[in-house]
Amino acid sequence: MFGSGRALAAHWAGLLDAATLDALGRPAVRAPAALARAFAERVESTPLTSTRSAGLGAREQGGGRMRVDAVRWHDRTAHLSAYDLTHSLQEA
Repeated sequence: MFGSGRALAAHWAGLLDAATLDALGRPAVRAPAALARAFAERVESTPLTSTRSAGLGAREQGGGRMRVDAVRWHDRTAHLSAYDLTHSLQEA
């Protein structure tokens, strides 16, 4: 997640490069809009608790079937990562 369209645009090429490397050798998978929305809703509904400081910010974590890690600074999310652990376990 990015705080602005400008920040996303500044990182877009690197994101595409990273996604391309992650996808090499993996089968194609369709991700319908409804699936993406459901994932975003699960991330949004995951309660987070502060775990420790992260530089000038605070680190928060939460989840059960989802793992969500966030760094917050001045009451704004500066970084967020989320993983669907049930999907990861099925791949292993």
